[in-house]
Amino acid sequence: MLLNKLSPILVVILLAFAVQGCESSTENEPNESDLYFHIGDVSQYLYANDTTYQQDKIIGQTRRSDNLKVFIKEILYKSKRGISQHLSYEFVRDGYYFSTELEKTTDSLYKDNPYKEFKYNKVNITQGGNWKAAEGIPDSINIQFSVKNVDELETPAGKFTNIYSVYYYDKTMNTEVDQFYSKEYGRLGLRDNWEKILLNYVKRENIELGTKVEF
Repeated sequence: MLLNKLSPILVVILLAFAVQGCESSTENEPNESDLYFHIGDVSQYLYANDTTYQQDKIIGQTRRSDNLKVFIKEILYKSKRGISQHLSYEFVRDGYYFSTELEKTTDSLYKDNPYKEFKYNKVNITQGGNWKAAEGIPDSINIQFSVKNVDELETPAGKFTNIYSVYYYDKTMNTEVDQFYSKEYGRLGLRDNWEKILLNYVKRENIELGTKVEF
């Protein structure tokens, strides 16, 4: 499922997949995000239908215009057409992973959510549950997530058991979507009516799995 096939809210979430921001006097103060994002973390995925590779990497930190510290995720796509890059800005709050914009939007649809904050996953996914992707936006463009247990998933990086799917129905594209996660390895892939994207390589602080593709 490539970016030009996605509804606007899903583009934001998946990019839920630069220059580092200026230092401030509170830059080194610990917060909830510091527990879950680590600079240098890398995940690579293979698009099964067209051999495109995607790499998600935490490359730094910056500040939102209201001074909230966020982590910068660089997302690279490697295909026959070359390499493209996107940046996503993310943080953790109240037990959820969020993506956000750095500046307030003037879009009237987001007047009650001016930074376009989207909850794309739970920190403790093993607890299950249901939640809306965003607060303060019309239901017509919102997404309802739910967590399901999955017995196993085969990926190029290996077979994973006792994992979880964050499921949602994309009304715009008329497709069911499963995003697969492991507590230890993070996101393992995504599957919808058209595409399957699976983990090829992952590197965290203390783990490394799969075969890395050079970009």
